[in-house]
Amino acid sequence: NHLKYWGVRALDLRDGSNKLVPHVSEIVITLYNKTFDHVLTGDRNGLISLWKVNTGAQMFKFYCENVQETYGPPVLSAASFDTSQRRLILGWNQGSVQVYNFSNGTILRTLHTDSTAKVTAVGQFFFQ
Repeated sequence: NHLKYWGVRALDLRDGSNKLVPHVSEIVITLYNKTFDHVLTGDRNGLISLWKVNTGAQMFKFYCENVQETYGPPVLSAASFDTSQRRLILGWNQGSVQVYNFSNGTILRTLHTDSTAKVTAVGQFFFQ
């Protein structure tokens, strides 16, 4: 098996068009989902894109929402899938953690703390 390179592109949601454009900010997370054979990319501003591994085609994209803004703009800093690989766990530099259904972009939970420390890692967990 060999890795096939394809340009990372995302649909620009801000102007309402369907044209493909690059991620607006730097990509800070890349995850492989072996259950669905997809690659997920996320940029520092919270644009999440889902890609087919075998073709490089973009399947879906969404912007993260309701991110706690305690000081300056929130920046995506960590990510993982849960053990079922059906939920995406995102950590932010503001200290919050969010859980999404990664296949449709629905936010399931937002976890806030009193701390504003950057989340540097999120582990896999069983989600009910």
